[in-house]
Amino acid sequence: MPAQPGRFSTSRRIQQWTSDQQINPGWLGPRASQPYSQIWVKHFSEPMPDVPYSHFLMQAHDSLDADVIEKIDYALDIVKVDDWRQERKMRKNPPAVDKLPLPASAPSFGNPTGRGKVASVLRAFACWKPEVGYHPDLSLLAAHIIAVTGNEKATFQALVTVYRKYHLEDYFQGDNTQEALGQDAAKIWDAARVNFPDLAYAFSRFNQTDLFESTVDALLSTLLTQTYRPAMQAFEYHVRLLHFFLLPAGEYDPEDPRAQLRRLVLHIMARYSTAFLLPGCPGDLKLQTGV
Repeated sequence: MPAQPGRFSTSRRIQQWTSDQQINPGWLGPRASQPYSQIWVKHFSEPMPDVPYSHFLMQAHDSLDADVIEKIDYALDIVKVDDWRQERKMRKNPPAVDKLPLPASAPSFGNPTGRGKVASVLRAFACWKPEVGYHPDLSLLAAHIIAVTGNEKATFQALVTVYRKYHLEDYFQGDNTQEALGQDAAKIWDAARVNFPDLAYAFSRFNQTDLFESTVDALLSTLLTQTYRPAMQAFEYHVRLLHFFLLPAGEYDPEDPRAQLRRLVLHIMARYSTAFLLPGCPGDLKLQTGV
């Protein structure tokens, strides 16, 4: 048990949850990621008058679709049913969603109270974007963010910010989402041929361009959340990658809002991992080529 419950273990071995570990009021996330926690909380705590977290959270309590609430609670394993008949019904017919694979190194996720913080963010977001409702990839991104910040408002505002910044409605709303993903994957392939010709050659040599684009499609549609593999890397390495998703380097081009996201995915595809795996400080994490 850590001296300060709610802190993360610095051990490379993944720490398992215990029932009495909670997020402290001054919690700053994983020890190796505290600089990121401070930056994220500071950056995403600025008021958003047009999308107030408290308003959408309260509105969700009154008006959010019951099916969405059920999916969120089931995915986070915080189902609370008072009526035993309803409980038996839900056990036989659970919602058609999977349990979210929450980072095991986050002690607060080991109990319903900690997972309830994620649920609050997801309910507010679903109320803001009822066309999206509950979406597992957005939900997992929210869980990864709150695992670092420990702050519901900052997490909600980070989620809203990236959704707007990258125009993610093209990926998650409407009937043309696959077309938008395919177009961005094709742009990344074109950029790879210019910036990383050896990478492009490795795929084109064996006529695997489709494989390249389908892999990029998966990275984009899951918002990089599936790049985290607990058995292969500590969570803080994933946090370093997420930092450039939330706060991308370089100038933002409003005419091409997903250019920075495509650049980040291209670097992942090119195994340009030094920037993420061996940084000395956040200032070392600079992406030097563009899409």
